[in-house]
Parts: sequence; C-alpha cells; structure tokens
Amino acid sequence: MNTQTIVLNRKNVIANTSNTKYEYKFPKPVNMTNKEIALASLNMYYSWPNIQAIYNNNVFTYKWWDYYGNLTSVQNVTIPDGNYSISTLSAFIQSQMLLRGHYLIDPNANKKFFLELIENPTYYACEITFTSMYAKGYLPSGWSNPTPPTTYVNASGVTVYSGWDLPAPAPVTNLGQYPQIIMSSSSNIKDFLGFVAGTYPVAGTPVSTTYDLLGTVAPQTYPVSALNIQSNFCKSDIAIPDNILYSFSQGNSAYGDLVLIEPQNLIWIKIIDGTYSKLELTFIDQDFNPMKILDNQVNIIILIRDI
Repeated sequence: MNTQTIVLNRKNVIANTSNTKYEYKFPKPVNMTNKEIALASLNMYYSWPNIQAIYNNNVFTYKWWDYYGNLTSVQNVTIPDGNYSISTLSAFIQSQMLLRGHYLIDPNANKKFFLELIENPTYYACEITFTSMYAKGYLPSGWSNPTPPTTYVNASGVTVYSGWDLPAPAPVTNLGQYPQIIMSSSSNIKDFLGFVAGTYPVAGTPVSTTYDLLGTVAPQTYPVSALNIQSNFCKSDIAIPDNILYSFSQGNSAYGDLVLIEPQNLIWIKIIDGTYSKLELTFIDQDFNPMKILDNQVNIIILIRDI
C-alpha cells in the first residue's frame, strides 16, 4: 500500500491567522481519489492564552468611590491577552487599582487594597474577598488616601473634580462600604470566575471588616479543554463541523511546555475524491471557536495512503 508523508511547520503558517491556519501547497495539482488521510504526529507548544479578547473574558469591572464619597465610579479594567491563574489575575487587577489610586496607605507605607481574588480548590471555586473602606472621619491616624478629592481649573476655565473620598459611615461607625464588582451578562469574565451575572456584594449586605464571596458555578478558568484540527481533505456526512481530522488536548503539559501527540492507532479518514492544489489545516477549540496560538514552532506530520 502506497503511503506518502507531508510535513508542515511554521513556514506553512498563513499570515495574520494567529498561528492557527496552515497551508501546504503541492508542486502541482494532485488527484486524491480513493485515498485516506491521518495525523501521524504533532509537536507544538502550549501557548494559547486563557484570557483573550476573542473569548470576551478580558474586561473586569468594579465600582469605587467618587469625589463625593459615593460608590458610583464604574471602573473597567482591560486585561491583556495572556495565561492567568486566579492569583495572577488578582495581582493584575490590584496593579490597575494602584495606577488609579484606589487603595490606602498605612502608617508603615504599605498599600492596602480592598478587593482580592482567591482560588478555593476545596470548593472548586473562585473566592472574592471584599474589605470594607473606612468611613469619612474614621480613618485611623497615620493612614492616608493617595488620591484625595481635589479640584482645579483647567485651561478652558472649567472646574475639574478629581480623586475620591471616603464613604459615609455605615451602622458600624468606623466602616463605610465595600467596593463592588459588576459581573455583566454580556461579558464572559463571570464564567471565567464562576459567578452568575450581578453586582456583588448585593445592596443591603451588612458591613463588617471583610466579606468573602464564593462563586456559585464551576469557573471556566481554562476555556480551551480540547483542540480540533480541521482539514479541507475531510468531510463527514453526519458530524458538525464536517471536516475534523483530529482532536487533542494539552494533557498534563504546563503553559509553555511542549505538547507531543503521537497516536498509537492512526485514525484514517477518507479524503473527498478530487484534485487538490493544497492541503489546509485549521485549529479550533472544543466549541469550534478560532484559536489564538502565540508560538508558531510546530511540526505536523500527515500521512496519505491509497485505500
């Protein structure tokens, strides 16, 4: 039985496809009547981010206090595409709060943040800890607000209000309010963290020193559970999509590690009869969304044989 080998690597990547589409052009058109195709091996690096704009999970929204001490300032944090754990995402959000002056400074010059994301493996959930802000008039001695409420007149003669103020006292007199987070129904960051749409803590939550909130659904921290390889050589009469050549996952590989796929038993798929000028391969995720793969170092070995 005649079997031929085709090798694709980064030289076969189609430009501007985020390293997900490959094209192997034949020297001349090839008749593929009565032939089968199979993936023999695949070497690639696990380099697809778990937070990406294409997943609509890259914006985190929280509410902070405004110039008057009211909890009305909506803050959108755009998260750069990347691979995040709950703890590294929490650190990034706090870095953005630092840039916006949304913290306090204690007597030892330490920065005190009032919002933290924590991984809770026991409950397979994300936990969010809210710390209550001190109330106006009750900020302890030696503490300070790095961006207190100020006004200035700009070049156009308009008075500009900037900074933020402490909130009014809650029933516990030295405490004001918790900051809030907004889990929008139109954003998938709620799914990443494992929460249903809503604003948290909900209005009327009694104010104490801290408030711990546990996600109520399984977090989709790693939205890609499997990759599918599509090919223009394949067509199924019953499957959707109808052109899947092979499926795999990163397995036990950590982010940045090499993913090695070597099927013990080759899965041979009948090629659609016809004459072809090229072989095309495309990587999509388990929900058939386009992938974004950062590292183009790949080696794909395809086998074609007569039936």
